[in-house]
Order: sequence, then C-alpha cells, then structure tokens
Amino acid sequence: MSFTLPVITTGYNTSLVNNNFQSIVLQFNTNVVYSQGGQNVMYQDFDLNSHNLLNVGSLYATSLYFNGVLTAPSTLTQLATNSVGTSNIIDGSITTTKLDPTILTPSTLTASIVGFKFPATGGASRTVQEREQDQITVKDFGAYGDGNSHPASSVFTTLAEAQAVYASCLSLTDEIDALAFLAARDYLQTNSDYRGGKIIVPSGHYILNRSIDFTAYATSDVHNIYIEGSGPDNTTLDFSTVPASTNGVTFNAGAHFGVSNLYIANATSRNLVIGEGNTVGGASYCSMFTVKNVRMQGAGIDNLFAINCYLGTIEDCWAKNAAGNNYNIPGYSTSLSINRCEASNAGSSNWVINGVAYSTFTSCGSDGASQYGYACSNMRGVVFNGCGSESNQKDNWLFYTSTASTTGIPSAAQDIHGIVLNGCFGLDGSLASPGTYATFVNANTQNSRPIEIKIIGGSATPATSSDRALILTGTSGQITCHKDLFNDADFTAADSLTGTYELTNSTVTGRRMLCSLGTAQAITTAVTTTVLLDTVQVNDLGGSLASGKITIPKSVNKVRVSASLDIAANTTGVRQMFLQHNGANLFGFPAMTINAVSAGDTVISGISAVLSVAQGDTFNVQVYQNSGGNLNVNTSYNTWLCVEAIN
Repeated sequence: MSFTLPVITTGYNTSLVNNNFQSIVLQFNTNVVYSQGGQNVMYQDFDLNSHNLLNVGSLYATSLYFNGVLTAPSTLTQLATNSVGTSNIIDGSITTTKLDPTILTPSTLTASIVGFKFPATGGASRTVQEREQDQITVKDFGAYGDGNSHPASSVFTTLAEAQAVYASCLSLTDEIDALAFLAARDYLQTNSDYRGGKIIVPSGHYILNRSIDFTAYATSDVHNIYIEGSGPDNTTLDFSTVPASTNGVTFNAGAHFGVSNLYIANATSRNLVIGEGNTVGGASYCSMFTVKNVRMQGAGIDNLFAINCYLGTIEDCWAKNAAGNNYNIPGYSTSLSINRCEASNAGSSNWVINGVAYSTFTSCGSDGASQYGYACSNMRGVVFNGCGSESNQKDNWLFYTSTASTTGIPSAAQDIHGIVLNGCFGLDGSLASPGTYATFVNANTQNSRPIEIKIIGGSATPATSSDRALILTGTSGQITCHKDLFNDADFTAADSLTGTYELTNSTVTGRRMLCSLGTAQAITTAVTTTVLLDTVQVNDLGGSLASGKITIPKSVNKVRVSASLDIAANTTGVRQMFLQHNGANLFGFPAMTINAVSAGDTVISGISAVLSVAQGDTFNVQVYQNSGGNLNVNTSYNTWLCVEAIN
C-alpha cells in the first residue's frame, strides 16, 4: 500500500493538516483493516519484519506455517496461549505456551495434525503422530504395569468383545498386560522381510499369565524383534500366574532378535527360551541374537535355555534361584560370546553346557548351586576367560564324557578337546562332602571318550583341609590336563588322579631339589644301606628332605632323578648304587655296578628316565659294597641326589 500526501510548504493551518490525516485514515481502512462486526479485517499481509508477536490472547488461523512450512491444516481453528506472561513463536517452536483444553479438544488437536520439524540442518517436517510411530511401547496397547491384576473381564463383558480389541485373547481371565504385549508383538510381527522393530517396555511391574512367544517370518527365518525395558530394577515381567509348564519369553528358530534391560521372573517352565521348538543338532537354528542386562529369577526349570544356536551374545545378565539350572545350553551351538554373566543358587547346576564349539565365556560367575558350578560335556575350542566358581555343593567345574551325552551332537563336536581355563578362580567347592568333589576341576571319562583341558594361570582355595584342587578319573578314555602358573598353594590334600591320565605343570619345569651329605657315613660290608643325605644345596622345587629321602611336593607330575656317590678308596670287591621310589628299587634307572678301582676313591653316578610322580612320593639312594670291612661314603661334591621336575 502506498499513496502521496500533498506537501504543505506555506500557509500552515489546521484544515490542511487535518485533510492529510483523513487521507491516511482512509487509505489504512480501505487497504489494510476494516471494522466488520466488531472485528478488524485485514486485506493485506501483516509483516512484523522478524519481530516477535507479543502478549497474544488468542490466535485464529485457517492455516499455520512455521518457517514457511505448513504445520497445521485448516481444521486447526484456534491456538490459545492461556499462559502467564508472553508467548512467542520462534524457529518453529511454541515457547512459554499452554494449549487451552476448552478450545483445543482431542477432536480438533490430534497427533495427526500437529506438526514437528527436527531442529537441525536437513530436518524434515512431519506430524507428531508420524514421529511417535517410530517406536512403540506396550502401554500404547493398554498395558498397566502397576503390579496389579487386570483381567480382561475388568474391561470387557464378553470374550467376543475382548477379541475385537485383542485378537490373542483366549479367556476373560487373560491379563491385560499380557494381551498388550501380544498385541504389540502382532503389530510388529507381520509376514514381511521388513517386519519387526523394537518393543519398549516402560518402567513397571507387568502381570503376565500368558507366554510371550515370537515366531520368525518363515520365508527368511528373520525375527527382527527387540524387547527393551528401563533396566532390571525398573521393568519386571512377572509370569507367576502362567499355567504349569509354561515358558515366559520365547523365540523360535530365526535370526536378529534381542532382549535387554528387563527382569523376567517366575515362569513355571523357563523364563527365557532361545530356540523354542529346536532340537539338539536339528535343522532349525537361532542366530544373531543378543540378551543384555537381563535378570532372570525363580523359573520352574531353567532361567535361560538356548538350544541349537550360533552367533549369539549373552552379556551382563544375572540368573538366580531356578528350580533346575540357571543357564542351560544343551547344544549344538557355536560361536557364542557369553560375557559378565552371573549364576547363583540353582536347584540343580548353575551352568549346564553341552555340544558347544568355538565359543567364549568371559568374566562369568557361578555361586551356591545345589550341584555343580559348571557341568560341561562335548566341547571343542571353548575358552573360559577370568571366570569364577564359588561355594557350590559339588564340583566347581565338572567336565565329563559319555556316549549318552552325545545324542544329536555332530561327531566333530563330541568329547572334550581344546578347552582352556584362562585366569579362572575356584573357591570352597565340594561343600556337600568335603574332599569328594573338586574345588577347581573334576574330569571324568566314560565309554572311551577323551578329555583335554589346559589351565593357564588362575587360582583355587579350599574350604577344608581335605578338599582337592583337581580330581582326574580316567575310567574309560584318556584325560590330558596341562597346567601353567596355576596357584593351588593353599591345598594340603593331594590331587586325586586315577585311571588313564596325563597331568603336566609347565610352571615347575626345570625346578630341582639337590641334596648332599654333610658328614661321612660308614657303610657296613655286604649290607645294602640308605645314604642319609642331610644337606639341601638347591630347592626351588619346593620338596622336603628327611632321613635321606626327598619328598615330592604338590603340582609336580613328572621328574628325572640323578645321583652320585663317592666311596672311600679300597681295592677289594664291587660297588653298587640303587635309586628307590617310595621305598622300592626304581624301574628306569640303569644298573650301576663297578669294581673297586686300583687307586683313589670309587665314584658311581647315574640318571633315570622320566618318571611319573604324585605329591608325597619319595626318592632315596642306596649303596652296597663288599670290601670285607666298613667303607665311608665321603662328603665330597661327588656325593648327591637330585630330583628335577619335567612338568
């Protein structure tokens, strides 16, 4: 709008000035506003030149644009401030503003018409409804999560009425919380390659009387379903009201799924099942799954059951108080990564692991099981890194082989080969019967099936003096156990080693105990006599010396024994030296008989083959001479006995 006023240069008077003012009023009323029914009507755009619109009582609009983008269609008729102070519209955001519910009702202001634009370069405009649909929560489907029972009968009069809302409803006794979970599942679980998404479970205690079971899209065996809570202390899935023999959360064969940040409790069968319907070694598998930061408690059988699966991760979980086993992995499974998972107080065993290959367990724990800490069979290429097992009634770690345990397991994964316990810890095992079970490892073979284990580092501590670190029972099948830097110094009872076994300890390789004679000893003619060595020259082996006998300490498995005797000069008769093992002449030592020399002392020496030993075994040297009189064994550097550890 523009117009020209006459210029008054001379003859200033009231009439000329008033005429100009009247021209301004006429142009403004004609082109900008016009009083119509008590309202001012604008016929031109009103440009605030980038300034704020302040102190607005009500704003009426047929369309509303933010930054040039239409954010509300013509159905949005009124926007009210109803606020104390000022209200501004800045960069697409309404600030210091509340919507007046008496003017903007749900029928006029809904998520489908309220706009949203992400405040960043490239941010696109869409409705609030579109943004909220990016993720769903069980409360979107009516879940309460207040820890109370809400049966369908509290909302619906008939089953048909309930099924019109919740297709999965089977009875009016079904809990709304359970039906909401199933409805959220059904919403995401469409038969499409692009199915799925995340189900958010907000903080709350959800009463579930039905199993929450997920089924993969059969065409590509994909789940693509992820359940996420607000943390185990905040989000509880309570299955205490399910029928007998009912699982909690289950996934059948398929890939890409996960459960995180939840507490799952009290299913009458298993709290969490990975591979529902799978069989050991069968054609159906689960893969690419994650279970993270989940606490499971009080299952009627197992807290977590994972069968026939691969490429799965289970981490930061705690399973406790299962009536059966806390973690049950029955095979055939490969490439599993199980990290920082605790198991405690199982009615049977904390961990049952069978038919697992090329997998790792890292920083896992096992405490207070009624039977075994870890019960393991049919494993190949499995590493336990920094895992612990404490205060279990039977063995802290049990490794066993038998034909019965191989059902469904491929031959390439049968028996136990290439198992490593790296930096692991055992404390106070065998509580049910001290000394009967192993504080660290019990290995037992049956049906000619071998076991091979390597222990690197780590430590074990007994609960009683009768407890044993290792029990190896090679009943039918070779047990091979190699140790390196394993600390069992607190044990007084020897390891139990029976049957066919090989136990080595590379930590002690090259350690020795060397003893000599401090005072010359007279040897009666024609009498075989023990040389009473009495001086320890070297002892990094940790053995002991008494009455001329060297006693083998624990953790030594194979040794080589050597000896030398310096017998006083005499030219008559023969001289003989014998090595004894546990008081008997030693197999594997060469016969040492020489005639008396013509001049000077007679020196006899020899070395044994490699010999298997156990804690408490003894070695001593004996001498025989038949000169016709007493002869001394001299105290020179040629009189000594040495035991050297091989492993």
